[in-house]
Order: sequence, then C-alpha cells, then structure tokens
Amino acid sequence: MNPVICLVHDPANPKVRTDVQSKVALLETFYQENHSAREVPPAPLKEAPESKAPVNENKDAVDSTIRVQVSLLDRLMTLMGEMVLVRIQVLQHTEKCDDMEFTRLSQKLNQVTTELQDKTMKPRMEPIGNILTKFQRMVRDLSASLDMKIQLKLIGTETELDKSLIEAVKDLLTHIVRNSCDHGLETPAERIAAGKNETGTITVEAYHEWADNCQYYR
Repeated sequence: MNPVICLVHDPANPKVRTDVQSKVALLETFYQENHSAREVPPAPLKEAPESKAPVNENKDAVDSTIRVQVSLLDRLMTLMGEMVLVRIQVLQHTEKCDDMEFTRLSQKLNQVTTELQDKTMKPRMEPIGNILTKFQRMVRDLSASLDMKIQLKLIGTETELDKSLIEAVKDLLTHIVRNSCDHGLETPAERIAAGKNETGTITVEAYHEWADNCQYYR
C-alpha cells in the first residue's frame, strides 16, 4: 500500500510555508530512496528465433497440375480429328500446286498439327501394361487347371494407348490369351516327345510403328 500524506498550505503564514517546503523536500528524498530500492531493472528482451516458413515441396507439383473434365478432353479430341482431316486435304492439294510459298506453309501446318495432336492425346494415354500384367494371374490359374506349364512373357508394357481403346481391347486380349493357353500349346508330354521345352511360352508384344500401335501375339 502506498502512503498518503496531506499537507496544509497557508500562504499568509510564512512559517507554515517554510515548514511545508521542508516537508516537501523530505518527502521527495524519501520517495527517491524508496523508488530506487524497489525498482527492478527490466530483463533484457530475448530475440525471438526466426521462424522459418515450412517449405512445401509439393507446391510446384500442385501448381503444375489441374483437373479437366473428360467431356472437355473428348471435345478436344473431336476437334483435333477434324484438324487432321483438313491437314490431309491441304497436303493433297499441295501435290497439285506449284506455289512454293503455299507448299512451305502447308509443311509448317503439317508439323504444328502433328505436334498438337500428340500433346492433345497425351492426357488420355495409359500404358497398356495396366491390363497386360493382370493376365499373369489368369495364366497361372489356367496352367494349374490344365495341368500344364505355361509362361507368359510381356514385352512393351510401357507402350501407351488411348484410355478408351484400352477398355475396348481388354476383353479381346483376355480371350486371345485364354485361347492360347487352351488350344495353342501342347501338353508337357507332347512337347517333350517333340524335343521342346516342357514349359510353353505365350509372348505378348506391343509397340508403336509409324505412328500406329501394333500388337503381336505368338
């Protein structure tokens, strides 16, 4: 609790005024001694450690990808098909034209259209290995049920096809591989008698050739 002192000041009485002045001086001295004893020097401020913002490693990956509706991709594919037809017509007309400038422009159009076609089809492309690798289990099950030794060899699983085309040929490929196991290979005894390895091999190969996808089965 802080002390409270009341002083009565009478200007008409010089003795009182002198006495008051002396008491005020005494109070000031008392206050300074008390205040300096109680005053605690402030603690030095500690510098807050610099907070490093977390580095988002996936930020670039997130910023570089967007979601696109399949209907928009289908529309782009349709327009790209029409552009390819126009390109073919222009190139056919170039063969009958002697205008060198028109020939040069048509060749440039052909180059740009081809590159645009590849970039447009890229989002819809998937490796065919997504369905070919599933045949491994089917061949093992057929090999056990038929009491035969069958090996499935896959080549070119990284070959990319349009997603809709992969869905279209999935059942066809399943039928071909199954028939190859059922009717395309001899029994182990027949293979040994013919001088062959008792393990039959079914090879599925996929690759691109001349901008067309080719698949061979043997």
